Amino acid sequence: MPSTRRSRPALDRLLAFDEDAAEAVAVMTLLSSGRPEDQALGASLLADLLARPNGAERAGRGLASVAGGLLALLEFYGGVPPAEALRELGRLVAEAVAAE
Repeated sequence: MPSTRRSRPALDRLLAFDEDAAEAVAVMTLLSSGRPEDQALGASLLADLLARPNGAERAGRGLASVAGGLLALLEFYGGVPPAEALRELGRLVAEAVAAE
């Protein structure tokens, strides 16, 4: 049975602060601003990113890097361990899905 653990080089590529992460930061910043014009621009940028060759994979890697970076910053500045932050996020998502 093959291992489900990722090799270290695969993790380094997945959690890299590179062009993919930079694009993901731009998309997340625009989408989370609360301004309709920023959200429209963020959605357009995301659609452009996804339309490129390997766009979904690159966007996924970028978003994973942004999420990992945010968790690290949360723990560093807020004192909240990533596992606790993820549990709380999971709870909030579950509540939102249940409310639909």
